[in-house]
Amino acid sequence: MTSWPLTLFDVLDYMEEVPVVAQYKLADGTVTDRFPTGKTLDDAQPVVVKLPGWHCDITSVRKYEDLPEAPAAMWNIWKRPLAARSSISPLARSAMPASFVTDLHKMVSRNAA
Repeated sequence: MTSWPLTLFDVLDYMEEVPVVAQYKLADGTVTDRFPTGKTLDDAQPVVVKLPGWHCDITSVRKYEDLPEAPAAMWNIWKRPLAARSSISPLARSAMPASFVTDLHKMVSRNAA
């Protein structure tokens, strides 16, 4: 696949912050980057990272290159796990690259400064 469709991204235009589930806290207190399954999912709590919103209308944007900085940065972070999942076996698709969580935290820290 050479591209990903970016649809309905503009519904986030109005948000001050965009909550993103970056990890899951399991019942035993451990934190994982993997999506929990089975009974583990029943007791898991999402770990939410809040990314900055962009407060501008992007409904007319048709090319990635025309996105403002904040939505472009968010899309760059989101698309990496999608690309990784499309190239690995179905059994490992719940795995999220470690850099995804690291980059989410960097983006939050950079915008908090």
